[in-house]
Amino acid sequence: MKYDVVIVGSGPAGMSAALYLKRANISCCIIEKGAPGGQMNQTAIIENYPGISKITGPELSLSMWKQLTDLKTDYIYDTVTKIEVKEQKKIVYTNTKEIECQFIILASGKSPKKLGLANEEKLNGRGVSSCAICDGALYKGKIVAVVGGSTSALEESLYLSNLCSKVYLLHRRDIFREEGKLLEKVKEKSNIEILTSCNITSLKEDHGKLKGIAYQQGNRKDEKILDVSGLFVFIGQFPNTKFVENLSIVEKDGFILVNEEQESKIPGIFAVGDVVKKEAFQIVIASAEGTKAALAIIKRKRSE
Repeated sequence: MKYDVVIVGSGPAGMSAALYLKRANISCCIIEKGAPGGQMNQTAIIENYPGISKITGPELSLSMWKQLTDLKTDYIYDTVTKIEVKEQKKIVYTNTKEIECQFIILASGKSPKKLGLANEEKLNGRGVSSCAICDGALYKGKIVAVVGGSTSALEESLYLSNLCSKVYLLHRRDIFREEGKLLEKVKEKSNIEILTSCNITSLKEDHGKLKGIAYQQGNRKDEKILDVSGLFVFIGQFPNTKFVENLSIVEKDGFILVNEEQESKIPGIFAVGDVVKKEAFQIVIASAEGTKAALAIIKRKRSE
């Protein structure tokens, strides 16, 4: 199997790259183990995408994907396990295929960090989640907790407050990174209770399901218990770059450094979106990076 370009990941960066490449008649495919849109599918409301005043993450994902299906973009449901560079060609290995290409665009995004508690993995999907829009409906009318101080934590707390009877928002610091209108909205919600300077120490379970969380607050050593049916964890993310660690383009923190064209240290391998080291991670920035990488490839293909 051969393509001019293989795009790893179908978030806004990957889909934007594919859109420009297909419109330039350059053969490309997207390899993705999940649904088109990546983490956009886990975003309840998007209000900062130019030209669209308000839209859900899944709706924007579907709209972007429709553009690609109209262009008959090849979409391969699979997991990339390794990439090798052999002279002028590159080989992308998945669980089921080997794909030869000239260029690669890494748009594999990020995954949520875990709390690191003993039974966290066991309770994943049994009360513990990192996606409110995916699992929030399971806790309609119930009491839940959200842990984190990021914009995502605030957004998901607001989303859950419209479904759940009570939402506890726990943050390990005493201030939030987001101090604007979003935090004001959270504070205005009567069924959201903010608990700062909190550290979750353990997860309580009953018959294999979450029944509560234990936490310490401030400098106090005693534990407090919250009886909750669900815990939504938003404490940060890490880039999905383990599969390219053999290429020596990944920094110690897992991110990839790129030039102004989004190209890594290896010619022909580009990185876009959440795997790239930068100050701000936004959908519009990811889309722009995917576009820049695609335009750089189009320019090179036309000069051959």
